[in-house]
Amino acid sequence: KHVGSSNVCTKPLADDCMTPKLLSLLLTGEARTSYQNWSGDIFGIGVLRINNDQPPNNQLLRPIKQIWLCQGDTGYSTFFLQKKKLIGRDDSLDQPGKAFHWNCWSAELSSMKISSPIFGAEPVSSTVSDDSEEEGRTVMDSICAKIRSEHKRNLASPWADIAISTANASRVQHSPILDDELKALKFHPDDEKYYPDQYRRWRFHFGATSNDSAIPADAWIPFYRLRERQRLVVEMKLAPRIVALVRSRWPMAKVTDFSPRGQYPIV
Repeated sequence: KHVGSSNVCTKPLADDCMTPKLLSLLLTGEARTSYQNWSGDIFGIGVLRINNDQPPNNQLLRPIKQIWLCQGDTGYSTFFLQKKKLIGRDDSLDQPGKAFHWNCWSAELSSMKISSPIFGAEPVSSTVSDDSEEEGRTVMDSICAKIRSEHKRNLASPWADIAISTANASRVQHSPILDDELKALKFHPDDEKYYPDQYRRWRFHFGATSNDSAIPADAWIPFYRLRERQRLVVEMKLAPRIVALVRSRWPMAKVTDFSPRGQYPIV
């Protein structure tokens, strides 16, 4: 829809024209009521959502091709990685590298660098790690490689990967950040006033409180004392929305080197 000189979708999310039913119908030919128990493997693409009320399943997060349809605050867009091979190793998505975001409403192409420090190189036998044809490779090797790739897609999730890589990880600590957690986060008003845009100098409060109830002074937690999950909640709420979208797939990722420089993609 044209608004002024820019193409902006003004349709409210409460009356969303792209529901799971329509999206699954377009990608699979069958309407589904949620983002579970189906995939976009017919086209080889996945789905990313900026809200975690209905998180996509693992096959949508780990598509065959490194391309995702993205549901953001303002509409739908496309996200894809820069890879030499469109269908690469089964662990190629764990280190995304350079990525691109295309907003069809504003016709803007943005690029960025994504690094996920929790994932290291995965030592895998060369006979089962690559789907490409190799000299001397047997049919059984190819079948084993395919089974291994599908097994990882079906069982592994970004948050499970974090739990596996962290000793004594709890289920709550390494579960997706919920919208209720973001809404319950509060910033100390004095810190916002005297240190604008410097959230690492702020104090925070986690938990639901009524609007008229005063938060005790000792209940505010400075940023340097926050636990790992609390820091992630803060950064998810304060970071640009494109970062929240990326972290729905790579939870601890760092997103840098935006181009055009100094501009964040609209999602």
